[in-house]
Amino acid sequence: MKKEAMIIGGLTLVLCIWAVIDTIYYSDEIVFAEQLPNPIMTIDYFYSPTCGHCSKVTPLVNSLRKEYYYYDWNVHDVSLRNYNIPGVPRIEITTDDGREIVLSGSLEIPKYLKCELQQQSTKECPTHSNLVRGSYFLEK
Repeated sequence: MKKEAMIIGGLTLVLCIWAVIDTIYYSDEIVFAEQLPNPIMTIDYFYSPTCGHCSKVTPLVNSLRKEYYYYDWNVHDVSLRNYNIPGVPRIEITTDDGREIVLSGSLEIPKYLKCELQQQSTKECPTHSNLVRGSYFLEK
């Protein structure tokens, strides 16, 4: 009888410890999820492996993909499929409110991409608020 009581007591203790650990793990996960920036953005990066300008932009994009992993990143190799875009490298950012931002070229992407990611697309980046560019902001 004492062995049965000890076994039941031991199992109860293990279950209680497991419940506490499980609660701590999930509560940390919930807090982390609440800290993610809003709105969520989708970033499409179009490149070609044979493009010299793309080879300058791709390391930056890969670095930012790691830093801003919580956004939805899509990388498209244009040599594998026709995407009907005017050129590469090209970044298309779509916010959850439907705003689309287009960055193209090895000068424009490094200059403005990180700013757009930091702003979480709620405001225009101050560095290019006076930029006159027909393709930059595309309102839906």
